[in-house]
Amino acid sequence: RAPLRSQTMSWRGASTGGGEPSVDAQLEELFTKLSECAEQGSHKRVLKCADDVLKISPGDADAVRCRVTALIELQRFADCAETIEKDVVDAELRKELAFERAYALYKCGKTDDALRVLQTETSEDERESTRAVQLEAQLMYRAGRHEEAATMYETLFRDHADEVGESPNTAVNLAAAMVAAGRGADLPAALKRLKISPKDSFELAFNFACALVECGNLADAADYLTLAKNQGAETLMDEDLDEDAVADELLPVDVQRAFVAEMLGRKDEAAEGYRVALAIESTDAATRAIVANNLAALVGSRGEGGADAMRRTQRNCDKDGKLNDVLVGKLSERQRRTLVVNRAKALLHSNHLDRCRDALGTLRKLDGDAGAKEAVMLEAALFMRERKPEKAVKLLGDVVAKGGDVGTVRDARLALAQIHASAGDYANAIDALRGVSELEGTAAGAATLVALHELAGDASGADAVLDASSGGASAGGAPPEVALRAAERKLTRGAAGEAMAMFESVAADPAADEDDKLAACAGIAFAKAQVGDVDGAEADAAALFERVASAAGGATDADSLEDTLPASVLVRAAEMEKRMRGKRGAKSRGDGDGSTDKPKARKKRKKKVILPKGFDPSNPGPAPDPERWLPLRERSTWKGKRKKVNIRGAQGASSAKAIDQLGKTEFSGGTDAKKEAEAIKEKVLSVAGGGKGKKKKGRR
Repeated sequence: RAPLRSQTMSWRGASTGGGEPSVDAQLEELFTKLSECAEQGSHKRVLKCADDVLKISPGDADAVRCRVTALIELQRFADCAETIEKDVVDAELRKELAFERAYALYKCGKTDDALRVLQTETSEDERESTRAVQLEAQLMYRAGRHEEAATMYETLFRDHADEVGESPNTAVNLAAAMVAAGRGADLPAALKRLKISPKDSFELAFNFACALVECGNLADAADYLTLAKNQGAETLMDEDLDEDAVADELLPVDVQRAFVAEMLGRKDEAAEGYRVALAIESTDAATRAIVANNLAALVGSRGEGGADAMRRTQRNCDKDGKLNDVLVGKLSERQRRTLVVNRAKALLHSNHLDRCRDALGTLRKLDGDAGAKEAVMLEAALFMRERKPEKAVKLLGDVVAKGGDVGTVRDARLALAQIHASAGDYANAIDALRGVSELEGTAAGAATLVALHELAGDASGADAVLDASSGGASAGGAPPEVALRAAERKLTRGAAGEAMAMFESVAADPAADEDDKLAACAGIAFAKAQVGDVDGAEADAAALFERVASAAGGATDADSLEDTLPASVLVRAAEMEKRMRGKRGAKSRGDGDGSTDKPKARKKRKKKVILPKGFDPSNPGPAPDPERWLPLRERSTWKGKRKKVNIRGAQGASSAKAIDQLGKTEFSGGTDAKKEAEAIKEKVLSVAGGGKGKKKKGRR
């Protein structure tokens, strides 16, 4: 903190005739108040008093120091840097506050400006101080100069051991810098030399686990991450943080645990860990971006949570493909490049083809050859998605012909082989794979080439591939899978002697597993039967039967052996049944103790009766009409509509036909309506005079 005026003012300005106090008196009062606020730790009041002093006495050195210190304590770093840059005119004071300005710029994310100020504007004594060396090392780390940062931290521990030994954060920063510099293997020795245990804090345990991950020691890394998780939860709970804040602080630990599980092959556990981490409302934008990227890469767009992860990955960059500013300062160069590349791939998987094509320009501008390589492969995938395979083949063919980076050429050849094979052009697919040196001598490469030759109808080519792959089978040079496939093919083509020799080499190979050896023994028995050694074939078959029977749980005959499922199938079935039980929420059968209790039936909930608004159950009023649901014409109170009777003739006259029609009128209102109709009929008859009307004479 900046020093304050501690001396007592020995002078006091005189008042002028009972008016306002003099300037000196006002300053003395303000500085006294400023000193009291500083001692109480009230930084807002310190800032207000310093501003009041500067209004009266602009440029006052002590007031400026107090203002700068208060702004740093209040974490108003942008205002602090602006105050030093614009309001401090005195060169000596500006040089004195250069460290505070560099620190404020560092907190604002302006790494390059902070490093420039620290290295050029501070005094020589300040640059050699412990705090300046620590800040410079941290700025080096933020700038991506990890090797220099690690060297500076090691120098700091060597030259200022007494000062930095009391700060555990310095050891944490040392570990982070060494891991980022690719020196994770040197971290255990460095901590041992400094007499620091990786279990001293959960941050140090986390960084130590990251070093173990870099070295490939995943099992120990998982143990240290579990330690960091438990120790961090206890430490943060002691600091009175709520559960959400603790989860936010430990989010990097959870993400790293999921990553280690993924590297160990536990894909389901890793995916669940990523999904849980992604559901945490964290303020760490960099970690959330990494979680979304890893989940999208693991499960794809169709996996659980994959579509949402793809959308989050797309939002890591703006519409021009530039990485968001909030991520730039917190990720390494490799991480930034991975996020930009995977964002373009996410656009392709989401069928945003135009946006994906726009992102190709950004990929080509990335540092190094990785961006250009990814751009080529992505453009070929775009051509295939647009149903333009000829353009994709031409692009990849140009890459292969041009040569250059071995990895780029390899990926281009593999993509070409896939395109040709999917189009049925197996000859060109074989030519593309023959140039991939990484596939030579591998079981997967040999199996793929053999399958392509067989699809192309080239049996001799398939034999040649197997012969080349199993050339050292007798000496144990070929992989067991390749040797078995070669022996089986020779057996089917009548070369039983050569097949038997290859089967025997596999059976004696210490690198072969139990399944490969059993298959080799079966092949030996079959080959002996083909060459006429029936007794030897029967003996080998009997010995093989005993081995298989003991492995299958003691089956003693062929029928029971055929009915016995392999152990891998039983394990998979048990896993599927356990998963289905979890989805149903109850077990469909006992736990293995003979219990067959059925799950309890779910209790039906009684539906709550919803009454009309304003209805009083205690005073319901008159009962509603029970016939209110019937159509109007079907109710007992409906009198119906009478059909209109047209009576022509003189006034008061009626015709017998109209009266007769009146009697035939139908009503749907019941007996009362019928009686009323009869009364109307009688009344009309009485008015008409009864009897039948006379016929009207026609014209002559």
